[in-house]
Amino acid sequence: MKSFAPMTAALLFIATAAHATALRWEPRWQSVAPGAEGSVAVMLDDAVDIRTIEVRITYDPDVITGVTSTPGSIYDGVGCFLWEDYEETTPGLFHAYVVIIGGACYASGPGELLVWHFQAAPQTGVTELATVDVYLSDPQADPLPDLSLGKATIVVSDPATGAPPLRPGPTLQLAPNPFNPRTQLIVSSPVACAARLEVRDLAGRSLGTLWSGTLGSAPLAVAWDGVDAAGRALPSGAYLFALEAAGGPPVVVRGTLLR
Repeated sequence: MKSFAPMTAALLFIATAAHATALRWEPRWQSVAPGAEGSVAVMLDDAVDIRTIEVRITYDPDVITGVTSTPGSIYDGVGCFLWEDYEETTPGLFHAYVVIIGGACYASGPGELLVWHFQAAPQTGVTELATVDVYLSDPQADPLPDLSLGKATIVVSDPATGAPPLRPGPTLQLAPNPFNPRTQLIVSSPVACAARLEVRDLAGRSLGTLWSGTLGSAPLAVAWDGVDAAGRALPSGAYLFALEAAGGPPVVVRGTLLR
């Protein structure tokens, strides 16, 4: 398979605030032993009728290796033929889809859409599953707009643990909050690391990068005046400030702009 028509649709990586359909990974964090097999599922939490799911996901092939994908339990009992495939033409990038073939057949959420199976490398490491693109269609084969699929983290550790390791990470503080229109974001990290600080709307869409560089233990103050990347004043409301640092999940703080 090697090409699928719905992927000509626009990139659906970022959701908008209205009518957004959010997908998630389950589990969002897991630890597996070196050389062990594992799996992670794409979940739909909304009551939505669908015919198709298609995803392209990136990961670090030095940490895990993709094996295959299988239809999620949402397709159980559908009663029509499932057209499914999985491929990795590039190391670290997998492409998978499930399509219901049959005019009167569809699956209904919430539920498990797709399960990805992988094998851990013999050495320890950490990788994130990051979305390149994601596509859902309704029973009429029309694409569902405004999709989002967040990241998942897989840790290969010896021994495997059921919880994230307790280690200090980057910090992000916001003051004042609420603010009008300026606030200060204070960021720091116990170890030097590459990092980026963004402001986003509540749908996760980036409104601009506030700072990027190397973060260290000395606190860094970054001011924000309630404007987007083009310098346009944003309206009153809640916004998300995301500190993304290498080697770990983002730190996200919510702030409220009052005008």
